[in-house]
Amino acid sequence: MDQFTKELHKAHASFEKSVNDIVARARSDMRKFESAAAGLVGKAKARVRGTVGEADESGEEPAKRRKGKRVRRNTDQLRELAEGVVEMIRGSGKEGALALDIKKKFDGITGSVRQFVEKHTAHKIKQDGSKRDTRYRVA
Repeated sequence: MDQFTKELHKAHASFEKSVNDIVARARSDMRKFESAAAGLVGKAKARVRGTVGEADESGEEPAKRRKGKRVRRNTDQLRELAEGVVEMIRGSGKEGALALDIKKKFDGITGSVRQFVEKHTAHKIKQDGSKRDTRYRVA
C-alpha cells in the first residue's frame, strides 16, 4: 500500500505540473491577444478620426507614410544608371567597389548589382565575397 501511495503522489504532482504549464501558456496567449486587439482598436480609432500618421493618446507609434509616388524609369534611364555603376567600378581600381557603396550612390538599383548591370548594359562584371563584403570588378 505504501508503494501505491508514492506512485499516486508522483502521478498527482506530474498532473498538477502539466495543468500549471497549460494555464501559464493560456495566460500568456491571452495577454498577447489582448495587446494585439488593443493595437487594432487604436489604429481603427485613428483611421476614423483621420489622424493616421500622428501619435494617438495611447502613445502608439504613428503609421508610416509612403515615400511618394513610384517613379517608372524607361530603358534609357536604366542604361544610364547601369553605365554610371560600371564607371564607378572601373574608377575603384584593382580592389573593386563595395556593393554597399554602389547602392548608396545609386539608390535606384534593386536586387543584385551584377544582375542589374548585365541586364541593362553589355558589360560583364565579376562579383567576389558575399553580403556586406561583396566587391565588384569589371571583367
